[in-house]
Amino acid sequence: GAANPVVVLKIDGIIGPASADFFNRGLARAQSRGARLVVLQLDTPGGLDESMRRMIKDTLASPIPIATGEIEATRWGFGELVDRCAAVILQPDACAIGGVSEWWRVATLAAEESIAVIPHWHANLHAQLAAATPNCPAVEYFALSEDVYNFERLVANPLAVAEGRIVLDQTPGIGV
Repeated sequence: GAANPVVVLKIDGIIGPASADFFNRGLARAQSRGARLVVLQLDTPGGLDESMRRMIKDTLASPIPIATGEIEATRWGFGELVDRCAAVILQPDACAIGGVSEWWRVATLAAEESIAVIPHWHANLHAQLAAATPNCPAVEYFALSEDVYNFERLVANPLAVAEGRIVLDQTPGIGV
């Protein structure tokens, strides 16, 4: 098949041998397809230590960067992801995690461990945060023309993009 630049792996429920096998096979499949990124969507309370350790080893050995955290709602959850070496890119969403201060705490925690932060969704809010965060190399952005719920429709000053880069608005606030 054609190369897919991003592969999404979803794991729901308690982590066990089947989850670890699914993750391992998913990483192998992503590599064979030439993926440049694996997004790991986790909705789990944890699980068997041996299975989680296997997933950590697979994460650390993967030649493809692994991103996760787009639905994580607390800095403690992100702390667990960092402690368990679950990703090389964290995707906190300031709207889901409790605001800018909590987002900043996650970004700082990630920076202490040399982990990149690429915020999930709401580029209007995250562009300014990303500009002030050394370990934030990019922002998830959806153009208005894409068929995706878009925060751009709600703000007074939609983001401007020039030559593949978001141009930061110089007015105060995010214009809601």
